[in-house]
Amino acid sequence: MMIIDVTFYDPQTGEIHSLFTGSGDTLVLQSAYQFCDYLSGAYSSTQFYIDVATSQPVAIDPAPAAGYYFDIISKQWALPEEDLWAQIKHWRDTHELSPVTTTVGTFHADNLSVEQRMKGAIEQFDDLPTLNADGTLTWKCPGPVYHNFTQAQLQTGYTELKHLAAMRSAVLHVKAEIFQQMATPPTPAQLSNINFWIEG
Repeated sequence: MMIIDVTFYDPQTGEIHSLFTGSGDTLVLQSAYQFCDYLSGAYSSTQFYIDVATSQPVAIDPAPAAGYYFDIISKQWALPEEDLWAQIKHWRDTHELSPVTTTVGTFHADNLSVEQRMKGAIEQFDDLPTLNADGTLTWKCPGPVYHNFTQAQLQTGYTELKHLAAMRSAVLHVKAEIFQQMATPPTPAQLSNINFWIEG
């Protein structure tokens, strides 16, 4: 008696539903798979789908990251919509607060650093008890790196920082909507890279 391996699949989508191993004369489609076509060979649904045009198995590439599922309609890896949007929002907000480089230096861009510390230092510059003997103020920049700034330099940094951060924020919010609608969504590695948002 010849033993055969058979794979049942959806003839519309190519999704694999079941495997059968047994003799040819006992091959009977169970009621749950009456709609299926089948082909010889044992192919796992986690590793293959069937090309319905050729009735041939196609290997599925590895998932780009944890949490993705294989969308049998698009034949692409995808994130559940709520998980994808959560990741997009997380990285959009993270990049929105990341440091900004100006002509006088790189500065933290969170609201506390900009509106309370930087703006306050500029407005009260001459009265600050931490001024250096040469009339400059030592400022802690990302790194950390320490720079001595005059009031004019700090004002320049503040003005440019506000402008650049606003421009970046506008791009990030538009890109977030674009990423959410993409047929093949960005990977977590891509989302974590600010250059992917700005230059992509």
